[in-house]
Amino acid sequence: MAAWEGTLQHVPLPALIVTSSMPAQIGTWSVAEGGHNKLSLLSGRVVSGPDVARTPPPAAMTVTLPRTGGRRVGVITAEQAVAAIAASGSPDSSCDGDCTPVTLESPRLVLAPMKTTAGPVRLPAWTFQVRGSKVRISQVALAPAATVIPPELAGGRPAVAGSDWSARLIGRTAVAVTFVGGPEGDGPCGHRYTATVTESDRVVAVSVDEADHAEGSGVACSAIGARRTVTAELAGPLGRRLLVDGRTGQVVTVTN
Repeated sequence: MAAWEGTLQHVPLPALIVTSSMPAQIGTWSVAEGGHNKLSLLSGRVVSGPDVARTPPPAAMTVTLPRTGGRRVGVITAEQAVAAIAASGSPDSSCDGDCTPVTLESPRLVLAPMKTTAGPVRLPAWTFQVRGSKVRISQVALAPAATVIPPELAGGRPAVAGSDWSARLIGRTAVAVTFVGGPEGDGPCGHRYTATVTESDRVVAVSVDEADHAEGSGVACSAIGARRTVTAELAGPLGRRLLVDGRTGQVVTVTN
């Protein structure tokens, strides 16, 4: 709670954090390209085509957030987007230093559907053609001030956005959290769950606790996970506050 409170103290709510994987690939590689271009991109070996530098800086744009309406956001340049794609690469992508850089050209600024902590939103994104390929690469174009970088939690663990939980609002002051757990039931293989809520002005943390269940000795229970849902009662409406997993600090996307 303290880590998220500090991060959100000076940003507009609801916090806008992109959880879609970026950069994203549009189209598939041809047989002739083999795995070369893919490995080059994964390793961050990309360069800009001449037209990228000539692309004018974009103006700010208005995006529509679920439940809260429009917000004006800054947009990075095409050159900055290519730099972000390069920075996202990993040196451990099996390239072994032998991959030839790919050239990104023909930049286009579009509004692309993305997953965010505020729900599904159409956000500005730069797309680039990979030279010599039919594949395009997409990179979110939000300026740094328009989004939130998840904080570092205790022990240096980053609060990666995008929990595998999901949640939906129920009435004014309740949230139904869905997750993968043990199967329902009162028998030796059944699992019961309850929710504990901690709230602040900017953050609501929901911790899911497993109630004791009568696991019998010698009973073989399935290890297959089951979709389970618990309802968390809040002291007030969730509103623009951020919902997080109280045990991991991961952000949970909420839908109406």
